[in-house]
Amino acid sequence: VWFTWFVLRHCTPVQRQQMLALMAMIFMALVFFTLYEQTYGSWVLFSDRAMNHEALGLEWSASQLTFLGAFFILVLAPFFAWLWPRLERRGLNPSKPAKSAYGLIFAGLAFLVLVWSARHPEANGLTNIWWFVLAYFVLEIGEMLLSPIGLSAVTQLSVPRVVGLMMGGWFLGTSYSEILAAELGKLSSIEIPEGAVLDVADALSRYDAVFVLSAQIGIGSGILVLIL
Repeated sequence: VWFTWFVLRHCTPVQRQQMLALMAMIFMALVFFTLYEQTYGSWVLFSDRAMNHEALGLEWSASQLTFLGAFFILVLAPFFAWLWPRLERRGLNPSKPAKSAYGLIFAGLAFLVLVWSARHPEANGLTNIWWFVLAYFVLEIGEMLLSPIGLSAVTQLSVPRVVGLMMGGWFLGTSYSEILAAELGKLSSIEIPEGAVLDVADALSRYDAVFVLSAQIGIGSGILVLIL
């Protein structure tokens, strides 16, 4: 209520448009991180229960593979630091909302990679670990498109008086996304009775369903933002 009152009473028309655009970008971040936070939920369970763990001559545990997110950020950061100024000089640099939209689409595409792996298991019924690595790579492209760009937009678009408040709003949205991610991940929950053996085919079917839904959310939201 206070924010709406402030925007309507204390902002010029241009500032009002900027602040409303920033609120939309915060909502985009909430959707993105709802998908991203599944890397600590359904992705871990998927890799633990339904994936071959051997790669590069080593046996990788599901928890160890969560390092892939940080690894690909380090790999991709220099590239994007080079890319944006180059596109800017040529007049081809996408707008901040467009970058956020592409980030959502890449998040959805990451889940499509997992859908493909779930539908094409290896001879032993488990998925190939390299599809999982590729999914992380695609997801981190999405994060590089959305997260640093969004944080930059907070300071650039906010009215100076409420920059701190809006930065808090950004992180509040990303924190709330963890709750939504947990609810989304529950759709793939599997209870294994004591002494029973996991039915891998059934598990793949459940993960396939939640990954398809997540892909639809990411790609659909990205396309909607581009249309808007």
